Amino acid sequence: MSARTVRYFDRVIEYGVYLYIPAMFISISLWQLALTAILLAWLVKHVVTHGRHLGYLRHPLVWIGMVFGALVLLSTSYAPDTLNVLGAYKNTIGAAMILLLAVPDVFKDERRQQRLLRLMAYSALGIVLVQFGRYVADGLTYETIQNYSHYRNMAEPLALYLPFALAAAFLSGKSRGAFLWITVVVLQLGLLLATGARGAWAGIAVALFLWLLLKPERKFVIFVTALALMVLALYIWLPPGNILSKRIAEELMGGSAIERLDRLWLQTYEMIAARPLLGYGYGDYFGELNRQSAQHPEWVVYRPGPYGPHNNFLDIWFSAGIIALACLIYLYARFFGQLVATIRSSVSPLSMYFALATLCAFTTHFLVRSFVDDMNWRPLGVLMGIAVALSAVRRTADPANSI
Repeated sequence: MSARTVRYFDRVIEYGVYLYIPAMFISISLWQLALTAILLAWLVKHVVTHGRHLGYLRHPLVWIGMVFGALVLLSTSYAPDTLNVLGAYKNTIGAAMILLLAVPDVFKDERRQQRLLRLMAYSALGIVLVQFGRYVADGLTYETIQNYSHYRNMAEPLALYLPFALAAAFLSGKSRGAFLWITVVVLQLGLLLATGARGAWAGIAVALFLWLLLKPERKFVIFVTALALMVLALYIWLPPGNILSKRIAEELMGGSAIERLDRLWLQTYEMIAARPLLGYGYGDYFGELNRQSAQHPEWVVYRPGPYGPHNNFLDIWFSAGIIALACLIYLYARFFGQLVATIRSSVSPLSMYFALATLCAFTTHFLVRSFVDDMNWRPLGVLMGIAVALSAVRRTADPANSI
């Protein structure tokens, strides 16, 4: 195969990733279309080149991630409804595994990585505009918010993309672009508070603290301090009954996480105790909970469903057993260590800030919030793929690396 043809398939994968990232939270049909194009282009490229470009599969994050994905896939074979749960796997962990293969295959150079970081930052801007548009539409149509759960679901992309907008602000220096990205970050935080998603609040707080530990810049300390004072001032000065104050008060005074521990998590532990090694099969938590609740009248089954155990670690243990859980924890530990090493060794500002944003997004989504919520697995492949790609780039200082 000619180098020109390889570049063509690389371009299909690249632009498929550009479509997948902003669509994965807002349009099922678009991200599935992008995923199909990515998978087909990746397969054809490596079949016709006889696998000559697959050396990156030896990277620990790639092969450990593939082992984890294979263990969860295997668990679907002993789920009660294998065909149905295969569909759930395809749209969650399966999608993540495809992106883990595709991203480091193409985004090996800083030019493409710069475009990818820019896309992640503009995805943050897009989510802000979508969320504001929904508030305006509800206000014009109903003069009130009709469905808070709809807004709460947007806490996932708001929290995931925020570190990339922050990285874009730092890479923009003193240009007008920095003002744009700082404005986007401030708006994201305000909209995130209004979602009432306490797990996302905690995740962002931990991520900002981690950023401060790994990159203790004076301007970052000033920014976070000013941001905290601004939020406090808004909370005090806004008129009674406003959306922000109402959502914060509702969540702070609402149901405690202890209730989730006492009920949902303990019920999950009891089910896991019966099959700790293999689990029950991925994608059928709610069904199994319903089946076993008939023998446990003291259990509480929340309606409507389906839902998971509100903890991705318990979800994997319940679904695929203790070996899959151990593989996931090891994968997370290697990922965290890989990005910390990249941050500390990078000479290129682009690589350093991209790695820092990726680590903070991962911390928010998969280390903090996934411990108390059922989180979307699809971003895992993107974040892991970025970490692998960054580790493959030769670190060189380049003043042109700005957003």
